[in-house]
Amino acid sequence: MNYFLVLACTLIIVLELIRFSYDKKRHRLWILIVPVLKICLYTQLGDYFPVVIATNLNTGLTGILLIYYYALEKERRKKGVKYAKFGIIFAVIIVLIFPLQIALHVFFFEKGLSMYKVGNYENSIKYFDKAIAIDKRNYTAYYAKGEALDKLRRYDEAIQYYDKAISLKPNIDALHNSKGLTLYNEKKYDDAILEYNKAIELNSKAYASYYNRGLAYSKLGKNENAIKDLQETLSLKPNDQKAAKLLKTLTGK
Repeated sequence: MNYFLVLACTLIIVLELIRFSYDKKRHRLWILIVPVLKICLYTQLGDYFPVVIATNLNTGLTGILLIYYYALEKERRKKGVKYAKFGIIFAVIIVLIFPLQIALHVFFFEKGLSMYKVGNYENSIKYFDKAIAIDKRNYTAYYAKGEALDKLRRYDEAIQYYDKAISLKPNIDALHNSKGLTLYNEKKYDDAILEYNKAIELNSKAYASYYNRGLAYSKLGKNENAIKDLQETLSLKPNDQKAAKLLKTLTGK
């Protein structure tokens, strides 16, 4: 649906260029329309498509506006048509580049995931880096790279990438849970618990975060807290064998 929004905006621009290129009264309205289109593109596309592409598209809109205004000022029909045609071509090129950049990002990200799934973490990181280079505002590639770095026990680096993902998407519980796991691996149990707390605040049914927090509490000798979290884990996921085993160990039952 968002991609159609881009096409619709571009179509509006093209029609405006063709129909109103020589009407001086219209260009004031057009100057008001462009910022609205920009806001629309940023807010509607930001979560689903690379913002760098939206930026490129907005650059195209601005360029077309300048061409349109220049054609009005010249008041020469032939020259005006020439610049209007150039604007239309420019818009078409931008729209063609748009899905290509999306496809490249998806390709590199999926390639990285396939490498990660077979345990080829080093190469998966290379592909995640390529995905990040195309779209620096898509949290998924940062998150995935953090996961791969954690598998390689490069914990400090992994936390940096989790932090970047969290800065882009602070309301996703899985990001805080994964950061907590890495901190746990570094034996920073108190810090890990803080991340699990954030994950649970965002999703009260995040049974994995309850289990992980219970495990961290047990490492700190806070068995009462650990037992509560493990019981909550089992209430959310009754067949969780790991939680049941640890709970039995802590309670002796």
